[in-house]
Amino acid sequence: ARVAARRRHMPSVRSSRAEDGVLESMTQQLLQISSVFLVQQSELQQVRDRLTKELGRVNGIAEALTFAAQQHQDAVLAVIQNYESVAGIGAASAAAFPPMSLP
Repeated sequence: ARVAARRRHMPSVRSSRAEDGVLESMTQQLLQISSVFLVQQSELQQVRDRLTKELGRVNGIAEALTFAAQQHQDAVLAVIQNYESVAGIGAASAAAFPPMSLP
């Protein structure tokens, strides 16, 4: 009877050891996956930080270009106004002092 009891008990011990091995293997695999996820999360954070820095730089460039375009437009308008002013003075002078005809 003891031998029969041992035989019945032996498969469960083997089964329990096999299950422990499977669980240990699965745990190791999950830890490896978690490690990969953590590395990827760190890499993504670094990319995000670089992109945030670049976005700040691009915004600074856009602001500088907007300012330069406004200055250029103001300068062009000033040149046009000066030209119109000079042309107006020239026209008024010509009207006030008509060309003299030579005898």
